[in-house]
Amino acid sequence: MSLSFALRGHAAETTALCFVLRPDEGAEADTTAAVLPARRPLLLSGDADGWLFVWDLALRRPLRRWRPHPPAGRTAAAGGVIHIASFTDPATGGVCIASQGRDNAVRIWRLDDILPTRDAAADGDDPKPSAALLSNSLNFCRIAVSAAAGTVLLALPNLADSELIDVFDWTTRTYVRREIGARRPAGVKTGLAMCMALFAASDLDRHAPKTHPRVRLAVGYESGDTMIWALDGDLLVAMHAHSEPVMALDAAPDPALGWAVSVAADANVVLFATHAGDGSDGVADRPPAPAFAHTAALPSAGAGQVRVRADGKAVAVGGWNGAVSLFKPRKLKLAAAHQALKESVKALEMVPPGAVPLGPGARATAAGSAATPPGPAVAVGAKDGRILFL
Repeated sequence: MSLSFALRGHAAETTALCFVLRPDEGAEADTTAAVLPARRPLLLSGDADGWLFVWDLALRRPLRRWRPHPPAGRTAAAGGVIHIASFTDPATGGVCIASQGRDNAVRIWRLDDILPTRDAAADGDDPKPSAALLSNSLNFCRIAVSAAAGTVLLALPNLADSELIDVFDWTTRTYVRREIGARRPAGVKTGLAMCMALFAASDLDRHAPKTHPRVRLAVGYESGDTMIWALDGDLLVAMHAHSEPVMALDAAPDPALGWAVSVAADANVVLFATHAGDGSDGVADRPPAPAFAHTAALPSAGAGQVRVRADGKAVAVGGWNGAVSLFKPRKLKLAAAHQALKESVKALEMVPPGAVPLGPGARATAAGSAATPPGPAVAVGAKDGRILFL
């Protein structure tokens, strides 16, 4: 793993990254073809000054930039982008973007409204959000998005209590559940909710609540605890694998895999089952433990970023020491490491498998022609505003 290229445009540190795939403008859409049309990845990036950029990765230039989360006062204390996520709206079939800012707002944008016309300038009129939600950004807990079974759910930090999570159904525009996390075991003090992930329940998860029975919420806490909740508010799995606050979580997209991974202010990377182990249910004195957990140690303590590749075959970790590590999920075996930055990794995202090789003149390869995605594997956000591709 080494530096492939870098994008430069942000004047402040790059704090959020999100890839979005769209059909290639030059390809005919033929769903009966043996090899589907190439898909051109767009990259959305956000920075600490509240700017959002949309990058064309084939041309390596921004298509659009605007400032949806600016500072509210004279200082930048209440400004900046915390997180960016994408989902497909079941009602329209269009791609939507969710941007979360330090201004306690989550704004939803339609990709079609963001992308400029062919001759428009990147600094044209600002797009208008299609919706906005309030979210507690006090502790920098990033929102989580799940799109499954024709429903889009957004998990948001509770406005009144930073230990609790609310879940909003974008499809019906209603809250599914508020204050998830309130049913903690007696005597358990978790502190603030630091990070979370929404994901499809493992095939081995037998719990079936009435509220979205196949969706789970994993939350990492200030205490070092990680807990998995059903959306009816029941606690399903809990573990204490970190000695310091949990900083980031991600889950394998395929429910057949049934695992998630966490990093923290300590040196541990923990891969754990998202379902309870046999015999752990029904114990009154403690919550059920995960069916398995594997731990790997980083060379130095502190990691704020972790991402699972879309096919579940790789895990990327961004450390406070500026290093990026790639692990094979099976037993968390280190596959590659690169000292990308001199300072902390501010944002991290895996390049989607099978994406067109990135860069001018890149052409698509036939589906299945390679076991690993062509081009860079990871995009990294830096304090100086650069976006590095490794």
